[in-house]
Amino acid sequence: LLQGTSATNRAGYAIFTNNWTDYSVEARASLPSTNAYGWGVSGRLNPVTGANYGVFMLPYGAPMAGHPYTWLLTLIKYTGYDVWSGSSLSNSPAVNVGGPNTNLHALKLTFQGNRIQVQFDGTNVFDQVDGGFEGPPYASGGIAVGMYTTTNNYVLSVEDVIVRQLGPTADNQVVVTPLSLATNLVLTGSTSTGTTNFAILAPPSN
Repeated sequence: LLQGTSATNRAGYAIFTNNWTDYSVEARASLPSTNAYGWGVSGRLNPVTGANYGVFMLPYGAPMAGHPYTWLLTLIKYTGYDVWSGSSLSNSPAVNVGGPNTNLHALKLTFQGNRIQVQFDGTNVFDQVDGGFEGPPYASGGIAVGMYTTTNNYVLSVEDVIVRQLGPTADNQVVVTPLSLATNLVLTGSTSTGTTNFAILAPPSN
């Protein structure tokens, strides 16, 4: 189990910069309070620009009218770290997944060609093809676990971050990186016991 925080009114990410093409990435996480804002998982991440496909879990349906007091999943094509047009990928509607609560939940993204599939707690919720929505599809990249903090500071607890490559040459692995003294960055994973506290890096401010 690893835990992290982000700055007030900012997104934060723990990233892993391998360059995979067709793969799945999954993570399990929990929020300490129903007042916590939300978290998500990203793939095909360009660690330099922050461009990625991400699925984000928002509590209360905060930005969406007509969905009070529930969690909404939104599949987003980000052009930078927490930078997007406000429209979900291919304008797909947000999916109500109940909640909010403090239980452990699983998010999984699978990439195969231009097809992106999303599962929440093992249930399929999105199956989209990026046909050039707001620019060329992202073909490969790394992964990230992200969170957003408004005025209520909280700690995100994440475990079991797993990447599985697709195809005959798949190299499945649990992804864990050591603490970097230069960046104070640890990718969340749970191959060992105990809890490590870390600050999830905030994206650039410009």
